[in-house]
Amino acid sequence: MSVENSQVTEIIYAGETNDSAYTDEMAEEGNRVERNFLLQQSDWTQLFDINQQTRYAYVGYRQALRDLPDHPNWPRLNPDDWPKKPNV
Repeated sequence: MSVENSQVTEIIYAGETNDSAYTDEMAEEGNRVERNFLLQQSDWTQLFDINQQTRYAYVGYRQALRDLPDHPNWPRLNPDDWPKKPNV
């Protein structure tokens, strides 16, 4: 579980559960919610008054988030399948 900006998000990874009730549809919905949250949290990086280094560093990260549904492990993503946030 992670806490950011007074919001609580719980991430359940497919490899961490043996619950047969955890379906692909549930995994897909959880992944989309988390992906959309991460995109929203990085929207500020694409504003015109942000320096180019920061803006460009986040372009690839944000595209990788959008491309997650094309990942070979989708919807059963592992923690390492998620793109890494730029360190700028």
